[in-house]
Amino acid sequence: MIARRPTSHADAPTSSDAGSAPLELALGAGLLLFPVAILALSFPVWVERQSMAQVAAQEAARAAVLAEDPRTAAASAVALVARSAANHQVAADDVRVCFSVHAVGSPPGACTGLTGLPRGAAVTAHVTVRLPTLPFPGLRTAVGAVNYTVRHTEQVDTYRGFGEVGP
Repeated sequence: MIARRPTSHADAPTSSDAGSAPLELALGAGLLLFPVAILALSFPVWVERQSMAQVAAQEAARAAVLAEDPRTAAASAVALVARSAANHQVAADDVRVCFSVHAVGSPPGACTGLTGLPRGAAVTAHVTVRLPTLPFPGLRTAVGAVNYTVRHTEQVDTYRGFGEVGP
């Protein structure tokens, strides 16, 4: 036989402890689960836009160095970036592209545009995409944004049939 100790009033739950479980559950879900869910939902958007920017920079630089006419190289490259953004449902004002022409082996400078495409020069496409910090799925709104820039460099063919010689 097990002897039980008589319960006293000190062991009884106080009025401040009674009924706190539903409140703790609501606060736990609201303060812990909701922010984690928002971060989990925003991660795929960031990865998708970063991948889109990388591919757009590669395609823009390649289109610029392969253009038949150096005067229309920038327009065709910008059109490729716009098409890539549209394919990923990214607004046109969320993507920017600019170009710099420099010598091979030297770091790309600031965006100067495609003023000339001399043989053997390097063309760098700078693509900047806006990453929403807290996107809300299903809504076209986001709270805050971060700019993400990707650079890709391609070399102009040294045996090209037009343009100046060397940088």
